[in-house]
Order: sequence, then C-alpha cells, then structure tokens
Amino acid sequence: MYKHELVEAIAAKSGLPKSTVEVFHDALMEVIIQALEDGDMVNLAKVGALFTRKYTVEPGVTPFMGVDYPNNPGERRKIIFRPTDPLRLRIRDMASSVAT
Repeated sequence: MYKHELVEAIAAKSGLPKSTVEVFHDALMEVIIQALEDGDMVNLAKVGALFTRKYTVEPGVTPFMGVDYPNNPGERRKIIFRPTDPLRLRIRDMASSVAT
C-alpha cells in the first residue's frame, strides 16, 4: 500500500479530510524515523515494535581465491520489526487459509 492509498483509506474510515490525514501521516513518519535514529524502540499498538540492533561487519574473504575484500568493517545498525502475537497469528491463519 502506497502513501496516497493509505491516506485515502484513513480519510474514508475516519471522515477526516485527506489533507489533514496527510499532515498527520508525515508527522508520524518523522517521529518514528527520529526515534529509530536515536536508538529508541517504537511500539505501535496492535501492530508491533520497531527497533534497531547493532551488528559488526567482518572483512570478507573470496571463497575461491582466499583474498580479502573490503566491505567497510565496523559497527552498523539494522531495523528490526517484531509483530504482536495477535497480528502474527492473524497473518499466519490468513496465509494457511489461502494455501488450502
């Protein structure tokens, strides 16, 4: 779902004007991005949690040649999404009903 589709769906469900919903969406995204940049966890009720995790990048070795190649070793962060149990079960049940 793209931003404009999300804005339209929220506007239709809430009865708010699209311009108001779009401003709210943009503000929400900025707050979430800033929280992740600061290393904070973002808990979204009924959806799940977004957080960052640090990991170390090791220098790589070409398997056949045995030669090291640089891949900017050091510490990096990646974004992790952990869905809530009800959402996870709902998606799992939806996927299993499609498969049958």
